[in-house]
Amino acid sequence: MRLLFVLTLLFPLGCQHMVINRADPPRALGESHEMEIDSFFRGALPATKIPPEKEVCPKSRIENVELRMSGSDVLLSIVTLGIYVPHRVILTCAKEVN
Repeated sequence: MRLLFVLTLLFPLGCQHMVINRADPPRALGESHEMEIDSFFRGALPATKIPPEKEVCPKSRIENVELRMSGSDVLLSIVTLGIYVPHRVILTCAKEVN
């Protein structure tokens, strides 16, 4: 019975996904760069820095930012009480304009 109760509480955790578009409507998208980011204390102390925009998209700009957390990442964040928060960031460049 306890297991069913715990699973019922954990079921809605699933995963988290957030997308930030720079322009509305978004421009045509080019290549994507995916990186693993770890942070501590609920994101207050980033352990991994995102590289500068010109390093990620040398011929254009970052058009789209996606932040994803899997169910296991969410669970790990809860177990550590927000001390360790792993997530994945996908940066998508705008198509270069000629």
